[in-house]
Amino acid sequence: MKTLEPVVRGQADIRDIANDTLPLWFNELDASKINFGLALYGRGYTVTSSSCNGLSCPFSGPSKPGICTNTDGAMGLAEIQELIKTKGLTPKYVHVPLELPT
Repeated sequence: MKTLEPVVRGQADIRDIANDTLPLWFNELDASKINFGLALYGRGYTVTSSSCNGLSCPFSGPSKPGICTNTDGAMGLAEIQELIKTKGLTPKYVHVPLELPT
């Protein structure tokens, strides 16, 4: 997949995370002590087809702004939670396996 295609991607590229944490593995840091934190916001896209609405799906622009943040393509956690509630959505966890260096 080309990097500049307008397709939905995860907020952080797993390859970047792997490369950025490489020094930790070489220093034999206990992986249970790493905490990447929790985002209290999300990025959003307007997908070009309702039949494709996940990672790698093409998009035509940012999502509509939230009522509080009023920013195209971004919503705060409270706005996301309200959207889930009012539209009866089911959040989906996307797991991308990562092979750590040995």
